[in-house]
Amino acid sequence: MLKRMIYHRVVLAGLTVVLTCLASSAEPLKIGMVALLTGPEPETGRYEIQSAKLAAEEVNKAGGVLGRPIELVIEDDQSTNPGVVLAFSKLAGDKDIPAFIGPVRSTQVHAIAPDIQRLGRRRHFARRGLSASPARAHSLETIT
Repeated sequence: MLKRMIYHRVVLAGLTVVLTCLASSAEPLKIGMVALLTGPEPETGRYEIQSAKLAAEEVNKAGGVLGRPIELVIEDDQSTNPGVVLAFSKLAGDKDIPAFIGPVRSTQVHAIAPDIQRLGRRRHFARRGLSASPARAHSLETIT
């Protein structure tokens, strides 16, 4: 279930990036991801990363996104709000990353919200999370 959710996030983030990227070169399409790698629950982060990598592999085997392979750029959020802000800021500072897979915890999403709004350029942000409604479990926001 988690693998399927993250797969859909990666695919959705990749496809929406295509709408804003006009270049059709074979350069990798970078998608930034913040994940729990250290702190009290590193297992969760390992599962998320494994799922995202499997999804990216599957997309890449199918030819990528408009011929561009997906490359995940992963940063540790240290299982804390300050850690997620630091990790997201590092990813957001890379002009070659047009899309993000965000944190699982809602408090972390709120912690990075000001940074998302300060980007000043169009970016795509996919939030992961569980929801009673499958329609609400997947959300993508276009940040302008």
